[in-house]
Amino acid sequence: MLELRTKVYESDGLSRATRVQAIQDNINTASEIHISEEDEGCNVPDLEQINKALVLRRKIAYTLITSGMIGGSLSFIIGDIYFDGKEYAFHIIMYVFFVGGLCGYFLLTYQNFSIILFKRLIYQINVVLILIYAIANLAIDIAVPKHDNSGLFGLMYFVIICSFLLFDCIDIKSKKLVLANALVVSI
Repeated sequence: MLELRTKVYESDGLSRATRVQAIQDNINTASEIHISEEDEGCNVPDLEQINKALVLRRKIAYTLITSGMIGGSLSFIIGDIYFDGKEYAFHIIMYVFFVGGLCGYFLLTYQNFSIILFKRLIYQINVVLILIYAIANLAIDIAVPKHDNSGLFGLMYFVIICSFLLFDCIDIKSKKLVLANALVVSI
C-alpha cells in the first residue's frame, strides 16, 4: 500500500487527512488516464535509449576533437617546419582537421554547457588577459602577415584558445580530453 506523508502547515488550515485525500484522488485520476489509439503509435524514446545516444554522441565528439587536434597540429608542424609553409596540401589537411575538431567540440557542448560557470569564468582576470592576448595575436596576424594564410591561422588559433578556455564550462567531459587539449594548446 502506498503510504503518503504530508506536512501540515499552520497557515494553510488544512488537516493532514484532507491533504492525504487530495493526493490519493490525484493518484486515482492519474491511473485512470486512457491512452488513445493515436498515442499508441507514437515512438517515445525511453531513458535507456537517451542515455545510449548521449554516450555515443560523447564518444563521437571525443574522437573528432582528438583526431582534429593531433592531425591538425601534425600537419601544421610538418608543413611549417619542413616546407616553410609553402606546401598548400598540408594547409588543406589542417583545415579539414580543424573543421572536424570544431564539429566535435560543438557536438560535445550541445546541451552540455553551463551558462552559470561561463558567467563565473568570464569575470576572472587571467581569462580576460588570455582573451586579450589572443585578440592581439589575431590582430597582428591580420595586420602583419607572415604569409598568405596568416590571418586564417590567427583566427584558428583564436578559436582554439577560446575553446580551451570554455572547456571549464562543459558539464560532462573526459580528463584525458582536457589534458590532450592542454598539450596541443601549449605546443
